[in-house]
Parts: sequence; C-alpha cells; structure tokens
Amino acid sequence: MDCREEMDAILHADCIPWDKLSGRSVLVTGSTGLVGFHLTCAMLYANEKRGLGMHMIALVRDKEKAGRLYRDFLPNPSLKFLFKPVEALWDVDGSVDYIVHGAGITSSRLMVEQPVETIWTTVQGTRNLLELARKKKSLGVAFLSSMEVYGRQRTENPIGEDREVILSPGNIRDCYPIGKALAESLCLAYAKEYGVPASCLRLSQVLGYIEGNDSEKKFYRQLIEDIRDGRDIHLLTAGGSKRTYLFIRDAVTAILTALLHGESGIYNVADEESYCSIRALCELAVQELASGKLQVVAEGKNPPQYPQENFLNLSSKKLRDLGWKPSVGLKDALRKVMEEAASRGE
Repeated sequence: MDCREEMDAILHADCIPWDKLSGRSVLVTGSTGLVGFHLTCAMLYANEKRGLGMHMIALVRDKEKAGRLYRDFLPNPSLKFLFKPVEALWDVDGSVDYIVHGAGITSSRLMVEQPVETIWTTVQGTRNLLELARKKKSLGVAFLSSMEVYGRQRTENPIGEDREVILSPGNIRDCYPIGKALAESLCLAYAKEYGVPASCLRLSQVLGYIEGNDSEKKFYRQLIEDIRDGRDIHLLTAGGSKRTYLFIRDAVTAILTALLHGESGIYNVADEESYCSIRALCELAVQELASGKLQVVAEGKNPPQYPQENFLNLSSKKLRDLGWKPSVGLKDALRKVMEEAASRGE
C-alpha cells in the first residue's frame, strides 16, 4: 500500500469539494487511530498540494505516539496537537470550522473490562464536541459511528439507515454500540434544537494499516500476520457473522463527502460487494495471499468480547447519492494492507 498513491487518490476524488476547506480550521479527534490518522494525513497532503491554507488541530492522548506517526509531517505550521482526552475537552483557542470526531475506545477487550469508560468516553466526548461546535458556530460535524449500532440483525436483507437497531443493555459487550447510538442521538438532537450541522457515519469494518503493534490487534491484522508467517488461521468463533468491509481510502473520502457535502443525518458507509462472513474473508485471504496453502480453523467458541453472530449487510445508497462510491475491492484491500505491513517490517 503506497501511502502517496492513496493520498493522491483521495486528493483527486470527485466527491470531495476541497474548496470548502480553503482557509478553514479543522479539528480531528482520535488522530492516532487508523481512520483519524489517515484522514488527517490526507487533509495535510491536500492542504499542501492545493494551497488551501487550512489549519489542522489533532486531538490525541499519547504525545510519543503522535510524534512517531506524524514524523513525516513535522514540523508543519498547519498542524497543531492538543494532548488531552476528548471527555475533558472543554474549549479550543480560535475558530473551529469543521470537526471530525473519531476518538473512542475500540478494543473489544476493554469494552468488556471497562464498559463504564467505553460509554462515557463516547457520550461525554461527543457532547463536548457538539457544545464546542455550537459555541464556535462550526460549519459541520462528522461523528464516526459504527455498523455495530444495528446490533443483532438476523436476516441478510440490505440494511438502510432507517432499519431498527437490536441492542441489549443486559449484554455488556453492547455497551459500545449503545454508546454510539446515544452519541448519534445527541448529534441529531443538537442539529434539530441548536442548528449544529452534524452527520453520523456508520462505518463498516475498515481495512487499513497503521504503524505500531497495538495491545489488541484487529482480527484482520492478525490474519495478515498469520499469513505472512505461514501459520494456519485460527478463529475463536465459528466465523459465521457476515458484514460489509471498507478500505481506508474509501472511509476517508466518505467522511469528507458527508462533512462537506451532506446534510445532518445518518449515513451507512460500506462496499456492498464486500459482504461476506468472517470465515469467508479468512478463506479469501488465504487463497489470494497464501496460494491456498494454509488452513482456516474455526473453533466455534463465543468469547464475551466479540459481538454475537449477526448479519450486517449495509447499503450505502444514501451516501452514493452524494457522489461517493468505494474504489478498492476486498481482495485488493487485503493485498494492500499486507504489502504495507511488509514494507514496514511488521
């Protein structure tokens, strides 16, 4: 995965009205996470190539990690870091024209071990940013939600944004999607009551690479490492859950499309053609990246940190109507992630 190639593709995406960012100030939370990092880098790249005169504010918790990830962009007078948790962000100096809110707990293990913090970080952090947008009269807020908000869907019919969610407060793992759903409700409430323009993006499983060994890797990163090292793929579950996927480039263009071109509301973000089971994804990766020489072993357990089996066949028609469309299929996405990890020696 050539990062310059990916940023060029984002730069030239027809669905992004870059001129709306000219001279603007943009706050991105969760800027050291997978999506936040790639989004911030793409905007910095566009700022340089298009001479937009943007000012970027990156909210992060870990100063050392930020310095390591953004070393290729530093020093940069267009980039300012704020080092604090989003749930403790009360104000920002100067104007804040646009906000992309991606901060939150994403570790499945922590969702089970720290459900209070999982809910509080999402809900209080979102409220803080909506209050900030209200105070600063921001032009747009994009909240990065999740397909997990739909909960335990039992049919494979395409899911539009009006589909009812199926969540259970009695299932502690649902603390994550319940928090996301409440944050979405806050966004829509602020839009209606205070006129804060806020869109909520229900992202599919995003496939991409970010440097560093996380304490708990996403399953597809572990999948890539197993294939690279010639190990059979072991799934703790049966791998029967089905979902849509999305390459990181397409996640970034979707966010910018909704932020700059959309209306307040909810948007699914998915490559509909990627819909498959977790086991099928692993088998595809083995076939494409290991010439079918490895085995996929599904143990059929039900660990509490994983969602129960569900079918999340998201439809992105609403976002497509704004001109967005996915540009990288599932096979190429897996290959790009593996190539980038290999180039980084991970």
